[in-house]
Amino acid sequence: MGKKVTIREVAAECGLSVSAVSQVLNGKEIGIPQKTKEKVRAAAEKLRYCPNSAARSLVTSRSDTVGVLVPDISNAFFGEAFKEIQRRMGEEGFDVLLCSGDGTAKQDERFLRLFAARGADGLIVAPAAETLEEKNAEKFAALLEEIRIPYVYLDRYPALPCVRVSADHRAGGYAAARCLLKNGHTKIGCIAGPAALVGARLRLEGFCDALAEAGIRPLAINAPFTAEGGERAAKALFGRGLTALFASDDLQAYGAMRAAAETGVRIPDDVSLVGYDDLQFSALANPPLTTISQPVKDMAAAAAGLLLRRMRGEDAENPPLFVPRLIERQTVKNLKEEIE
Repeated sequence: MGKKVTIREVAAECGLSVSAVSQVLNGKEIGIPQKTKEKVRAAAEKLRYCPNSAARSLVTSRSDTVGVLVPDISNAFFGEAFKEIQRRMGEEGFDVLLCSGDGTAKQDERFLRLFAARGADGLIVAPAAETLEEKNAEKFAALLEEIRIPYVYLDRYPALPCVRVSADHRAGGYAAARCLLKNGHTKIGCIAGPAALVGARLRLEGFCDALAEAGIRPLAINAPFTAEGGERAAKALFGRGLTALFASDDLQAYGAMRAAAETGVRIPDDVSLVGYDDLQFSALANPPLTTISQPVKDMAAAAAGLLLRRMRGEDAENPPLFVPRLIERQTVKNLKEEIE
């Protein structure tokens, strides 16, 4: 292994002072001529100079690192959100450290302490459902304040005053119900999400609001936001005379489709299905899934922007709720056409 190149060697290569070279390589370039900056960068590239980020952070009190906590990176919603956060933060010169949880509050708390130990300048967090249960939510929020790092909740947040970016989940649930109602369905079930998640509760409330306006009372079962959870809930709801299901998450909807295939239920001929999130595989499902789409890229970009403002010490109010929209595909049958 070769000897690590020092900033003094870069300075010697381009015939400039260590101070001038340091300013260019650390982004403090105000007042330095463009030709000088290009000269320094060319010398650094020639010598394959790698900055010592640990040493730099001691001087600047910054690590130029942002931490992102998600409940499960295999969930395409959070994977897409992370890519956008990484892109946006990269434009501002920040590296992004990702931690994907295991569904427990203990792990989420451990990751917060890890971010603090690594000197993260800011955090974007989407905690596990267990973390947001009443017994754990205040403890997690207190830890966020204790480590004194600017943060933003993305999509998942506690029922407490907090800095957050989210969609209008009540409106999303309402739109899902209206889709089924306009197609003539009155016997409707719901696979609701974990009760600890504010977003899941709001989706269910919006869904129930629309049905109440039509004088209909839904049958709902809570389940995790997973295909396995959706499959178990769907099997419990099939056979109860329902003509339609609303799954509060596309992963749940995928599970419901698997349950239908295993039990001989035809979608949408026997039971119509609406999901939520519009994950990348929903358009490829058989049949393609009707679902509620969240603008995940816009939400992630807004979370990154909000965090950057907080890191600069600027006033940073929560943005308006993002509006989800219905994506109609092929899993909802129009019962009115049968009557006609």
